Amino acid sequence: MTAIPEASPSSTKDGSQNLKRKAFKSKTDENSKKAKVTPFIKNKQRNANKKPLPKETAKSRRERKVKRKQKNENFELHVESKKIWEKLRVKKSEMTKDEKQKLVDNLTTLVKSKDKELISLAFCRDTCRILQTCLKEGTRAQRKQLFEDFRAKTIDLSKNNYSKNIVWKMLKYGIPDERRAIIAEFKGHVNRLLRSSAPGASVVEYAYNNYANAQERDQLVRENYGTQFLMQEGSETKTLAEVLSTVSGDKRTMILTGFKDAVVPILQKSVVSHTIIHKILYDFFTQCDDLNLKMEVIELLRDSLVHMVHTHDGAHVTMHCLWNGTKKDRKVIIKSLKEHVIKLSTEEFGHLPLLAAFDCVDDTVFLKKTIIAPIIKEISLISSSVYGRKVLYYIMSPRHKSLFLPETIKMLQTGDDNAASKKSPEVRRSELSEAASPGIIKHIAENASTLMLDRNTFMLVETAVLYCSTDTTALTDAVIALCGRQFAAGEKDENGKMHVIEDLCSHAVLKKLISHQFDNSKVPFASILMEKVDAESLASWSSCNRGSQLLLALVENKTEEIAIQAKKTLSAQTRVIAQHKAIKATEILMGKL
Repeated sequence: MTAIPEASPSSTKDGSQNLKRKAFKSKTDENSKKAKVTPFIKNKQRNANKKPLPKETAKSRRERKVKRKQKNENFELHVESKKIWEKLRVKKSEMTKDEKQKLVDNLTTLVKSKDKELISLAFCRDTCRILQTCLKEGTRAQRKQLFEDFRAKTIDLSKNNYSKNIVWKMLKYGIPDERRAIIAEFKGHVNRLLRSSAPGASVVEYAYNNYANAQERDQLVRENYGTQFLMQEGSETKTLAEVLSTVSGDKRTMILTGFKDAVVPILQKSVVSHTIIHKILYDFFTQCDDLNLKMEVIELLRDSLVHMVHTHDGAHVTMHCLWNGTKKDRKVIIKSLKEHVIKLSTEEFGHLPLLAAFDCVDDTVFLKKTIIAPIIKEISLISSSVYGRKVLYYIMSPRHKSLFLPETIKMLQTGDDNAASKKSPEVRRSELSEAASPGIIKHIAENASTLMLDRNTFMLVETAVLYCSTDTTALTDAVIALCGRQFAAGEKDENGKMHVIEDLCSHAVLKKLISHQFDNSKVPFASILMEKVDAESLASWSSCNRGSQLLLALVENKTEEIAIQAKKTLSAQTRVIAQHKAIKATEILMGKL
């Protein structure tokens, strides 16, 4: 018999490992054969195993709900008042004023019969609506009585999510004296309402934005200037600027620090979209001369500016944040505005922060990606808006006196001396113009015939030819091609438009382009015009007054070579020009030749 050899330690070890591997493999194989059970399948199986609830369950739930409500001491009052409200709310179009008055009287009588006050109904969701309907449908006398009952509780009502609507209705349906009294109740509570209560902030905003007069608006705002300001003599009547002008040194610093401390808690709440907050921040940035205090506020505010850039005060606050912020602050602000560039470009106030960004942000590559590129992509929409065209003008020729009001230029100069901008303004503007010019020139060249004849857009053509920093040959050729068309005085095309020589807007563009003194880097427009438009076509312009004025501009050009060439070309056409000598400008032209 052959003996079975004993396994060596190494073989035993290897064998045990192999067994473990086989056991593990078999286990995974078994599991792999089982279907995977997802949470969805588990829930489906659980629901399938549930027994259907008896029909009495829904009824019993309603009963339990009623029992819970019955524990409220005002339960019966709520039920009976809702019955009256249903009649007043649902059938109000079918009822007379007397019937409505009777129902409102019944409601007030019902409340008094229960030894309760109307204010007890104000803080519940359903009964609060009853009181709102009474204010809406009641007579003048009934509204006055409700006003007297609620006025003393204005602040408490404003803090509640439901009862705040009663304050809104009191402002909406009240007479001016009642509104004045309600707004007066806010005195001493404005800052607390803005920073601690979202309902309260919305009530203050509603009163400020819709019903407060100038004096009341000023009073609501000045309560947020801080305790140090309110303790100053004359703080009730003097503006913040007037108070600051009478103090200096540590006292001034204390007032501004107090102002900052009053503003910061408000910024930590979701009330930045309110216009009263925009006004408070606008006063802070315009009057504060401490850069460190400004930067503290900017750091808290920079992510939320997109919610306030659409108002006058909010747009100016955004501009101050761009001017006084660090490079990081500016980048965060522009990133937050990136998705709204097109909308901002077409807004009365929203376009102003874009102009401020062009003035102060040194990272022009970043500006090209976030602002310039979206604008060029939607340039047809931008050029059709009065404010969008201002953005395009500012890219091509910033702060040009014929394109921007002196007030706008002065306002934008406020940020010129900021500490964070290091790049030369000329270099920054040149880089932005180079990035935008190709797209602008392409759009205007393709639509020159439309843009030149429109009184709203003809300046775009002129500005692009004169100030775009890249090659403008395509645009110049498009304009000259329009000039070279056959001309007959007084004739209109199939669209009812006159020739560019005779049209008021296009004539103004051409006259400016012919008279403009170009630098050595560009070929003068007048020189190209005479090169590409033949002498006979030029002479035909003398058949109308505006055409002769353009020919005079060529003859009187300040560039001597152009003037000599124009006289030589037109002198050969004196016989044609003399036929229109009855026109005043043509008569003057003949004298020049």
